[in-house]
Amino acid sequence: MRGYDRAAVDAHLRWVADELEARIGSSADATAEQVRAVLEAAERSAAELVARAEAEAQRIGSAAARAGDASTARVTEAASGALERIEALRGELTTLLAALAPEQAGRPAVAADAVGARLVALDLALSGTPREQADRVLAEQFALGDERAGLLDDVYAAAGR
Repeated sequence: MRGYDRAAVDAHLRWVADELEARIGSSADATAEQVRAVLEAAERSAAELVARAEAEAQRIGSAAARAGDASTARVTEAASGALERIEALRGELTTLLAALAPEQAGRPAVAADAVGARLVALDLALSGTPREQADRVLAEQFALGDERAGLLDDVYAAAGR
């Protein structure tokens, strides 16, 4: 075999194989490093997105709580105002009834009886009291005479009953 040194060829092939392994290894290391860098960047981006989402959720929750507090305050204020107005109306009604029903010798005046009876009858009709029961109440409390039936007709018609 001319020009062929087996030991030299074997040494050359070993050198080529070692170079190839080194290059493949360094290429794999470089690829692994790139993959690692991409994963780290993705993890950082995900963490930033989660942090932004949590901050936005807290902002929205705080805004909703403030809106709820404001609504509760408005409703409370409106209810308080309505209760005050009801109490004022109750006082006015009491004063009106007292003025309409002055006592004369132990019996209410006849004109006051008609107005007071109309108010009582209307209250009874609106609260669902049967007409017969309202008639008994008016007969016991007011001196109306024959007017009672007409008054009950008017009141129960107005009340839609």
